[in-house]
This record gives sequence, C-alpha cells and structure tokens, in this order.
Amino acid sequence: MNNNTPIIPDNSGGNSLFLLFSITDFEGIPILFVARNPFNELFLCNCIEFRFFQRWIISKVTLPVLDDVINCTIPIWDALKIDNGLKIIATFFYNSGKFIQEKVPFDSIPIDDLPEKNAYACLINKDAKQNLSLLHTLLSADFLSEDAYTTHIEADTISHENQ
Repeated sequence: MNNNTPIIPDNSGGNSLFLLFSITDFEGIPILFVARNPFNELFLCNCIEFRFFQRWIISKVTLPVLDDVINCTIPIWDALKIDNGLKIIATFFYNSGKFIQEKVPFDSIPIDDLPEKNAYACLINKDAKQNLSLLHTLLSADFLSEDAYTTHIEADTISHENQ
C-alpha cells in the first residue's frame, strides 16, 4: 500500500487519515491500526466491520497508549476511550462507493460496535513493534519532513480501494 493514499478519505478536504502501520490484520485488511492526519496527529483505528462494508472507530492516541496496546498492557476498549474527545465512526460502502463519517461521544457508540472491555490486541503484526519504535524515533527527531512518516514506515496492508 502507498502510505500517501488515504485509507480514510475526508469529504471536506484536509482531514484524511493515512495508514502508518497495522497492529493486527486479517487477510491483508487492517483491523487495528495506527493512522495519521495531515497535521501528524496519531489515531488508533479499530475496524469493526469489513464483510459487507468497512466501518472503523477512530480515536486520537498518544505514543504511550500505543506502547500499551502493542505490549498488551491495556485493553483496546480503554485505548479507544482514553482521549475524552469525540470519536469518529467512518463507514465505506463497497457497492456504492459512498463514504460517511460522524463524530460521536464514546458513550454513544453502540455496544455491538465496541471491542469487549477486556479484549487485548491479539495476533500482533510482526512489524508493529518495529514500526512503533521507528515512530518514536521519528517523533523525537529535531525535524520532521512532510514525508517523514510515509517514507520510513513499512505497511503491507491494503485499503478498501484495493478490494
């Protein structure tokens, strides 16, 4: 996948999300992954449906929380809820190509769309720890070029655009 292609497009122009790396995936589909926006803010994205359409819960995230998710010391539920801001529910419909987003408080997300409260990331992608380490290095650098994230982090997953 080209990390310069948005995995979560934005219809209003400017807040697309770009895949940095997958934490867990299923047959090449990112299930739990890290993304960034054009402002280099980090997001934890949890794919909650991919059979008939793709739907994600998206929450801002910090590096320490990503460390905890990848090291399985915090449940995914807690990682998604930690940031008190609104969550984005994004849905891409395969048949129509329609993409919708809505911002909602965490407590308004239907329980069926959330991971179990005590579910930890499992089947961690083999490159997730290495990519997280690289992300730490990139963020601690004295300078960041516009392509710093996309040129160094490897992503071998696919987006809805490739299906």
